[in-house]
Amino acid sequence: MPLLEISGRFDRQFRVSTNERKRGMLISHPYIKISRKIKNNIQHCRELEEELVLSGNKITTASDHFHLDEILDMSYKPFSGNSGFLYLHTNRGLYSFHTRIHPHKFMQAYRQLKAADSM
Repeated sequence: MPLLEISGRFDRQFRVSTNERKRGMLISHPYIKISRKIKNNIQHCRELEEELVLSGNKITTASDHFHLDEILDMSYKPFSGNSGFLYLHTNRGLYSFHTRIHPHKFMQAYRQLKAADSM
């Protein structure tokens, strides 16, 4: 029995190929990282798109990774427009990720993997 069943077409948020599945990546979800710099008394903002990657035993970001054992829960809080924050509740604290796409499939994949891992 597969740990994760994702059927249908993958839209922009779910770039999962057969090769990536073989390497352990199950699903990914984009998030926005904003860097701010002040130069000559002017603030410059730059948006970078990064990805949360769920693999067999961890979630990886551009700058960190969280083993499934460390993650207590995952939640999403939408706000105006189509964006919101995906929250990872971990034993190291709360981590937020700004996203423009609802992460329901990413959250569902995490919960299925976590449930299968606890059996």
